Amino acid sequence: MLEATRFSRLKSTFETERREEQSSCVRVVIVMFFLFCWSSLSPTDSHNHCH
Repeated sequence: MLEATRFSRLKSTFETERREEQSSCVRVVIVMFFLFCWSSLSPTDSHNHCH
């Protein structure tokens, strides 16, 4: 009985951690995509220096 509760608690914590990890990964992807679009759309100083 004690082992079952401990296992369920461990499983729930693992699932919540995995869910948070997935959300953070999605957030990173969104931020990278946004930065990529923003840099490609806006004429930044680095582009001006290159040409």
